[in-house]
Amino acid sequence: MKSTFAIDADLAIADLFVTLGVALQEPDFDLVDRLRLMAASADALPDSLAGDVRALAQTAESMGLDALRDAFVAQFGHVAMSDAPAYETMYGSSEIFAQTAILADVAAFYRAFGVEPAEARHEPPDHVSVEMEFVGLLVLRAAIAPSEEARDTTVSACRTFLSEHLGRWAPLFFRRLRRKSGFLADAALLAERLVLLQCARVGATPVPLPDLPHPPVACDPGDVDCEPQPTDLA
Repeated sequence: MKSTFAIDADLAIADLFVTLGVALQEPDFDLVDRLRLMAASADALPDSLAGDVRALAQTAESMGLDALRDAFVAQFGHVAMSDAPAYETMYGSSEIFAQTAILADVAAFYRAFGVEPAEARHEPPDHVSVEMEFVGLLVLRAAIAPSEEARDTTVSACRTFLSEHLGRWAPLFFRRLRRKSGFLADAALLAERLVLLQCARVGATPVPLPDLPHPPVACDPGDVDCEPQPTDLA
């Protein structure tokens, strides 16, 4: 049986996955409050994360919601022009069949645990915030599992999901975000550390993706501002 301190750490790590997922989507009034609460309970986190959580919360508090939204729009306002798209399928093959297979596999993980992305979020299954939240859910369920068998099953799923999905592409996404400074770069650094920590905790061994140009984005013909970036993969 786990000690109370170990369970507290698991719960804090689960909450941090969800909170950073929120930080990497369009900000709303919930973001600053979530970060403030996360900072207040940061003592339960490993020392390598606690200080950065408090600093990120302070940054969000000092910026305010309007500035946070401006920073988000500047980075992600147009997916076709973003140098750090927040979707797993943008970091692999540009073949539609390969991308469909990734989406199907990610969605299958969610279904296996009885969850699916909330319709109100308008994000596909491979968005970084959705995958981060899912890993947080797995950490939570493993922490409160009613039996060793249930815990082992959940930990195994987390290991596989990190090895085949979030742990493979997200570190590259986070590094691209860190090419600039500011709140999103700080959130990306913390998220990268968190993902790598969880990989170590469950024994996940993802093969990192190379930093190649991401596949072009298919534009809506009616969108005159959509100018997909060319790729040079030849």
